[in-house]
Amino acid sequence: MKRILSLSLSLSLLLCLLASCGAGSQPSADPAPITPEPSASAPAAAELSVTGLAETLLLYSGCESPDTAERLNSETDANALASYVEHAYGLDPDAWDGAAVIRAAGASAFELAVLRFVDEDAAQQSEAPLKEYLRSREGDFSKYAPAQADMAAGGEVAQTGVWAGLFICPNAEEARAAFTAALNGRPLPEQPAPAPTAEPATGMELLRDIALDRCGDELAELGGYSVSMYREREDFSQMIEDTYGISSDLIADGFAIDDTGGAFFEVVVLQMTSQQAAEEAMDTFVTYSYHLMVVQGVLPEENRASHEYIMSHFTAGAITEFVYFAICQDKDSVQSAFRSAIDSIIRAQSQQKPAPQPKEIADGIFFIDVSSAELKGEPDPSHPGRARHVQPNKEDMSVYDSSAIIDAWAAGNPDQLSAYDRAIYDSAKNILGAILEDGMDAFSKEAAIYEWVIQNVAYDWSHTDITKETSRDSYTPYGGLVNHTAVCLGYATTFQLLAELAGIQCVTVAGAAAGADHAWNQVCLDGTWYCVDLTWEWSYWNDGRMNGREWRYFNTTSDYMARTWHTWDYDAVPEATAEDHGCPRGTAAQKDSPAAF
Repeated sequence: MKRILSLSLSLSLLLCLLASCGAGSQPSADPAPITPEPSASAPAAAELSVTGLAETLLLYSGCESPDTAERLNSETDANALASYVEHAYGLDPDAWDGAAVIRAAGASAFELAVLRFVDEDAAQQSEAPLKEYLRSREGDFSKYAPAQADMAAGGEVAQTGVWAGLFICPNAEEARAAFTAALNGRPLPEQPAPAPTAEPATGMELLRDIALDRCGDELAELGGYSVSMYREREDFSQMIEDTYGISSDLIADGFAIDDTGGAFFEVVVLQMTSQQAAEEAMDTFVTYSYHLMVVQGVLPEENRASHEYIMSHFTAGAITEFVYFAICQDKDSVQSAFRSAIDSIIRAQSQQKPAPQPKEIADGIFFIDVSSAELKGEPDPSHPGRARHVQPNKEDMSVYDSSAIIDAWAAGNPDQLSAYDRAIYDSAKNILGAILEDGMDAFSKEAAIYEWVIQNVAYDWSHTDITKETSRDSYTPYGGLVNHTAVCLGYATTFQLLAELAGIQCVTVAGAAAGADHAWNQVCLDGTWYCVDLTWEWSYWNDGRMNGREWRYFNTTSDYMARTWHTWDYDAVPEATAEDHGCPRGTAAQKDSPAAF
């Protein structure tokens, strides 16, 4: 959703940056933040400055770069602040007498706001519009930047006396708790530890950490030890096969901890490809332990102590596809921890939906079904299985008229075009000349155009920044073909123009998705209609979820679009029902049953 602010506000916020949690003006020198001291009470609410309180909450927010966050307060620009609070939050300027906003811009939803109202009734009435703002910010980023949409969805609103606070940040609950404590004169909580920047541990990394923790004292006594992880060592599987005789083809993941000083210490956990493979691996580990104790069936007298040690410190077990093996001093503790952790990992995995598997639809093109059975919105009684369409009408979704460009293309003479249309024409000609080849069928042309747009047109993040006016160019083919920057309508009109110039019938559908105005396309191949959504496809490409040509919104059905939260005037455009993704006869999709999709 886009809100248009006054020109004065837009001009006052030219320094917005795309930092991790914002950018712009430097922090105001107005009252310093309250220093969190658990043993001391916060100042009385009457003594608090809105700016000082906002700066205090920033300490709890989880913002990685607080110094670069943009500040809006009466000291930086009172007019900009008043305009922002009115247009962004929908609050009456006469209802509050103090406010401070610390925010991000562009591709970040980060935002903190502290407002002091003229009376408690006005503060209470602010809760509903502030919560509506949270929902709108989730919609701003939905499908374009999922992590930012999630942060907005987890945002908090709080009201205490004449004060209200808005918290869209990684640590929203902590910021809200600090807000409430400060206004009630209670000791401020301890600041939360910085969020880890590393990738979250996988289940196997968790098991490794358990082993290192439970065996820490013993490891410290060893002359040395090594830790090998399946995903960090290319020859891990071969090492396991050479050492224990377990086929490398049956290993999916794992780790091994081994001493390097000749002592008896080994801990290995493997995730096998099946439960049977795990049980067979456990038997192999047991056999391996006996080989350590007995050579040729004879136990030399001098090794009797080693035999007794291994017997008393050896453990192994299999749980579904996981198998563990250990020779260590604290074997019982390690075994118990492993079994508990593995059970938890298995339960968590069973609760997760299996990852969609790509289905080949043509040479080098795969389709991943991400449709959901759960519809969002009120059911439409006239269209069973679909949500009722309500057009938000918060944006101008009129489609750019490209007829002059198409006529010039057909005539082979662009001389009479306006400068604006000529720039679009020339860019389209260069692009199609580079990506299309003689003899291509319509499907191959469409796929080439689809891929070019995804890889070369970036989303215009000014569209999610309330303080900025998005250029109308981003809604037209000029944005996609000349500026290489667009919003959804720009993606759709860019694709439509390229498709039509390539001889493919195509229309732009202006509807809604996730509660916001949205646009996508329908194409006609050999008399059959299909749906495509370049913008949502781009979001997968942008955040790394796409692997090559693994597409999710390419030549789908109308039902598929409805199951992925798209709504539109269902009777105004052709119904797309074919499940073959438009593939030419003889390709992968045609060989398989349509039900597979």
